[in-house]
Amino acid sequence: MRLTDEPILACRFAGQLGHWIGDLVAPLVVGLKNTELKAVRTGPGFECRNRNGATTGKLSAHAEGLAIDVSGFEFANGASLRV
Repeated sequence: MRLTDEPILACRFAGQLGHWIGDLVAPLVVGLKNTELKAVRTGPGFECRNRNGATTGKLSAHAEGLAIDVSGFEFANGASLRV
């Protein structure tokens, strides 16, 4: 399984994301779609910006590599699911 956009993530978040995909998402795909998870489509991960792209305010979790936008899933049978 791969992350199509090769996002840059903080190590502590990357591990948690890997567990979420491997322990929850991938088994659900097999059970519900009867195929394996091939890839997860994402944004870039790290992006230095404020929350919601505001010009002022608190930094977004993306600015610290602690968040990612999931935009879809690709399956081994060639199907995909956009989020």
